[in-house]
Amino acid sequence: MDDKLVISVLDLNTYVSDRMYQDPFLEEVWVQGEVSGFDVKHDTAYFTLTDGQASVDCMIFEYGQSGFDEMEMEGSAVMLNGDISIYRKNGRFRIVVRALLPAGVGDMFLNFNKLKEQLEKQGVFAPERKKKIPGYPEKIGIVTSREGAALRDIINVAKRRNPLIALTLYPVRVQGISAPREIAAGIDYLNANTDADVIIVGRGGGSAEDLYAFNDERVVLAIFDSQIPVISAVGHETDFTLADLAADLRAPTPSAAAELAVPVMDDLILRFTELKRDIRRQMDNALVRSRAELIRYRAALSKESILQKMARYTADVRSLRAECRHGTDAVMQKRAVDLDKYIASMASMNPEEVFARGYSVILKNGKAVKSIRQLAAGDAIEVSLADGAAYAHIDKTEERGNGFGKGH
Repeated sequence: MDDKLVISVLDLNTYVSDRMYQDPFLEEVWVQGEVSGFDVKHDTAYFTLTDGQASVDCMIFEYGQSGFDEMEMEGSAVMLNGDISIYRKNGRFRIVVRALLPAGVGDMFLNFNKLKEQLEKQGVFAPERKKKIPGYPEKIGIVTSREGAALRDIINVAKRRNPLIALTLYPVRVQGISAPREIAAGIDYLNANTDADVIIVGRGGGSAEDLYAFNDERVVLAIFDSQIPVISAVGHETDFTLADLAADLRAPTPSAAAELAVPVMDDLILRFTELKRDIRRQMDNALVRSRAELIRYRAALSKESILQKMARYTADVRSLRAECRHGTDAVMQKRAVDLDKYIASMASMNPEEVFARGYSVILKNGKAVKSIRQLAAGDAIEVSLADGAAYAHIDKTEERGNGFGKGH
């Protein structure tokens, strides 16, 4: 090692930086690409410039006074001019922007808005179709990278809040070409093969390119079709993806997703204690009411009470019986009087009684004669009397005026 030159990392980064400053090609270089991850801190703008295949960090000092703040930066395609420099602490190079010109809206941003509009028309983001996150889950499915910080954050928060919670991981890539297919497959798998109460889908922060797998239509529709409620946890609080719009609940970070999904065990114990106390109180109240009713029923069924009721009911029966007998006698007396009247009336209408009083009936050809006009001289007649009949012929007829006697 004595014959070799050993330098520090800072010395290496300083040397590379100095060499870059000496390269005339890297002075005031013009680069075209799409802006993503735009952020401003302390009047310095930070963003990533990408062409879909590679990306580079950029920064603008005194952004508020640069005149660039009137542009819509995020998702825009730009041409920028600047100097290449290396941040000596981490060895990453960046472009310090001097000038920036708009080159239209970037393809990635256009595709994002086009897909967003299409899915909105299909009702994928409709609030009324979102499922309620269960209040007391027992099992949680996780779709994220096995190596990412997001998984560690979710596990740490979930186990701290409830050590008994069951976690099931479906490991996936969270960026790159195969990421959307793996994420969608993970959501489908947890639906088909587990009894998870809720699914957390997400990853840690990154550039817009890093998060773009969560804007893929396959991932969004897998979330939409999930029968298990889904919490999205993609990036940081300022990041937003189509997966967030489709999810039943959006969490600003993976840690926040675990907090939203997992209730604190101490809170559960307190809640169960309160429920137990309420149930016991209700049971005690019900027991007191039952005892009071039992006492009332027992008093109602006592020997003295039964004898009193029997005496009262016996008196009522006697009274009703007397009323019935009195009413029956009165009806019978009235019916007897009516019967006597009816018999007398019928007797007065008996023909034999009429004959007995000296009346007779004249018949001609077997029919009763009611008028002198029905008879003529020479007619044969039959006279019915009380004790027999007489047969005669009419010598002559004579009409009579009012009353008995001869007529004219």
